[in-house]
Amino acid sequence: MLLVLRKHILREHTLQNDDRRSKFNFPPVDENKGFDIVDVLDEIASERNVSIAQISLAWLLQQPVVNSVILGEKREEQHI
Repeated sequence: MLLVLRKHILREHTLQNDDRRSKFNFPPVDENKGFDIVDVLDEIASERNVSIAQISLAWLLQQPVVNSVILGEKREEQHI
């Protein structure tokens, strides 16, 4: 799911050799459902002039069972 949260990654995106899911797709993800969710997140984020990541993090932090969120990125340019 994290793969689809990047706004510039579209449905036509193909995995690169260094992408984890290019070698081992676990846990299995329904990519079409994920892209549909990201489409809705993109609308919400656009209305509020924030990023999809900000909307996702705000939602996570509102869940009663979530105490904190740990972020990690593979490359420096992915840093929010």
